[in-house]
Amino acid sequence: MRASCLKVVVVGKGIVGSSFAWWLSLAGAEVTVVARDESGHDESATPCSWAWINAGRFTSPEYSRFRHSSSRIWDEILTQIPEIPVSGGGSLIWDQPRQELEMLAASLNSLGRGCELLEGGEIKAAAPYLRHAPSCALLIPSDRAIEPVHAAAALLKASGASVVDARVEGLAARGSKITGVLTASEVIQADEVVVAAGLGSQEILRSVGSELDLNSTIGVLGYSSPVPKFLGHLLIGPEVHVRQDWKGRLVAGGKFDGLSSEMPTRKAARQQLRSAKSILDCEHEIVLENYTVGRRVIPADGLPKIGRVRGFSGLFLAVMHSGMTNAAAAGKFGAAEIITGTRDALLNPFQP
Repeated sequence: MRASCLKVVVVGKGIVGSSFAWWLSLAGAEVTVVARDESGHDESATPCSWAWINAGRFTSPEYSRFRHSSSRIWDEILTQIPEIPVSGGGSLIWDQPRQELEMLAASLNSLGRGCELLEGGEIKAAAPYLRHAPSCALLIPSDRAIEPVHAAAALLKASGASVVDARVEGLAARGSKITGVLTASEVIQADEVVVAAGLGSQEILRSVGSELDLNSTIGVLGYSSPVPKFLGHLLIGPEVHVRQDWKGRLVAGGKFDGLSSEMPTRKAARQQLRSAKSILDCEHEIVLENYTVGRRVIPADGLPKIGRVRGFSGLFLAVMHSGMTNAAAAGKFGAAEIITGTRDALLNPFQP
């Protein structure tokens, strides 16, 4: 079937679903995105993401290569959709002992990330807004934050996809062939279905007897009221991670291991901003404006699940943490596999 004749339904309009919609439309597919605006089956972590685009902590060489590739693909996307807002000019990391930072630097430099281990005086020169420079820190100039909600919306708009505001209740099937999705009011037919619905993907796949093993942890972010721009880097310290977004708000979270659970309260968010203020030399008052509580989407083995679901035709899955970093490559390579039938080698370790 020619791409121009291929009808694809994407379930979910978070950053991963929106990336698939854009890459699929770019290839000539007719795309319909089905998602509910309220929290429901499309349980997207996107609005609650700190949105750090990075190559990760070298969980495995294959995963780090994938993440590095995805960060480079974000360059392609930003060139074509320049209205997506970007925050931060590199990351400064000191949440690990020196030896671990040295190992991380070597691993990331092997990918071509061009990072550098800085010492006290060098850190103060690079980041004068730190109240007290740590003894050493890793500077990764190519890291950044891409504002998540606006990025997803811009990708979806640029895709030109039809958007249906509905809760997907399950998959339509004829034997082992997936033929579309079921909502409360209709069956939306498709040649291919991409399930990118975050934690909601479990129940959607279960509707055709397929099990997906996902875990989740809670992530709380505190947002300050806007202050004049002063913070150049994304800062990842032992107790807090903080950046300044395009509106001037400080966005602060707790320990950045992606695994720890946090109390989902305004008090926790306020404490995170206090922790951020304690490491910053900032003359402006930092006041909590609002906060978000998100659930990280973590496959049982910690690795993304991107690819065709075994035992079915016409069914493609894309769930992962971190969706923000990985969305660019998942969408580009996943769309190519759907359109051409050829799987990029970078996706091979992540077969569902």
